[in-house]
Amino acid sequence: VSRSIEDRKKTERQLNESHQLLKNLTEQVPGVLFQYRRHPDGRRYFPYASDTIWDVFEVTHEDVKHDATKAFKRIHPDDRERVTNSILQSFDTLDVWTFEYRVVLPQKGIRWLHGQAKPEKLADGSVLWHGYINDITEKHAADKAFKDSQLRWQFALEGSKDGVWDWNLATNEVFFSPRWKAMLGFEETEIANSIEEWKTRGTPGGCRTVLCRHKKTLDGRNRDLRKHSPAVVQKQYVPVDTG
Repeated sequence: VSRSIEDRKKTERQLNESHQLLKNLTEQVPGVLFQYRRHPDGRRYFPYASDTIWDVFEVTHEDVKHDATKAFKRIHPDDRERVTNSILQSFDTLDVWTFEYRVVLPQKGIRWLHGQAKPEKLADGSVLWHGYINDITEKHAADKAFKDSQLRWQFALEGSKDGVWDWNLATNEVFFSPRWKAMLGFEETEIANSIEEWKTRGTPGGCRTVLCRHKKTLDGRNRDLRKHSPAVVQKQYVPVDTG
């Protein structure tokens, strides 16, 4: 009997240590780690969710442990049906669920979330997803600002009579504006997005100046551009030799 009690206490201690380890790990993960289960009759709930579910939905695990309704009520009305349909599709196909959507939280207001989870079909016909959901509001805002900036840049190019190109020093990708190509007498598709196209068509003096600045920037010797990462797209107005 004494041995049995000691074994039971040892097992309980190991379980407590495992639970504490899991808690410590999940606290370091951005967003919420969860298990979500849906039955064929429509019942849905979160058998497991890390404490950080509050940061994402402003609900506790106890709130959704047996019924996920409170979490789903946080979803933005305009996104709720799309989220539900995406889950049902994953339920039917057992494809990985991934989705971006908005929630409306009592304290934080409107937030953008990204979720991803792997489904597992269970013997009773229900599906259990294992995954995470994290807040991407700041990233979403940054992406939108970047897209807006790109649109403004595109509008400026379309309204400009100058030939413009830009060169991403990190990926070596090059963009030539339609006007730049037209100034040389080419259609949009007749010049490839390659730096060699520019080298063979720019004036020798202009090319040497830009390439010299490029080398100094990469070497960290250009005081004007040194503060920029080489990954920053460098835009230049270049004299074109039209022959």
